[in-house]
Amino acid sequence: MNNFIKNSLLCIIIYLFFIFVFSLSFCNLEKSVNLVAIIVQSMAIIIGGFWAYDKFGWDKKCENIITLKAALMEYRQKHNWAAMEYRKDSNIANYKLSLMNSYNQLSKKIHLSYYVPKELRAKIFNTIWLTIGNDTGKDFEKIDENWINFEKQLKEIYDEFDKIIS
Repeated sequence: MNNFIKNSLLCIIIYLFFIFVFSLSFCNLEKSVNLVAIIVQSMAIIIGGFWAYDKFGWDKKCENIITLKAALMEYRQKHNWAAMEYRKDSNIANYKLSLMNSYNQLSKKIHLSYYVPKELRAKIFNTIWLTIGNDTGKDFEKIDENWINFEKQLKEIYDEFDKIIS
């Protein structure tokens, strides 16, 4: 895209030069300058649109979603390791503490994911809360149910990401 913009600018400059010379031969200097100014403003709007598309366009949206999906996959892996340790020693405090840093980092990434719809971001927050939240029952009897829901909702989120990208 950058080569396209550079080539466009070069063509526009040459075009404006010829218009200026051509209009100068038929009109006075003031009318020639006004005509060229109008053309420059029009071209600035068009080139600005191309620049904005390049800066904030579809590629950035896809890149943002892929980055967020990778972060979710990494969090899932850390959760699985922590769950394995919990199964081994049944220490819920160690389980939650081992996920706390990863949870906070993922939360920051979700907050900065402006290209992801607001409803989907809320769903992601609710999904990762299933791993570290306190709704696990009196004797942690609901923790297995939470982890099953976590995996199920994570798959749904991945499917929604695929729909957005394609």
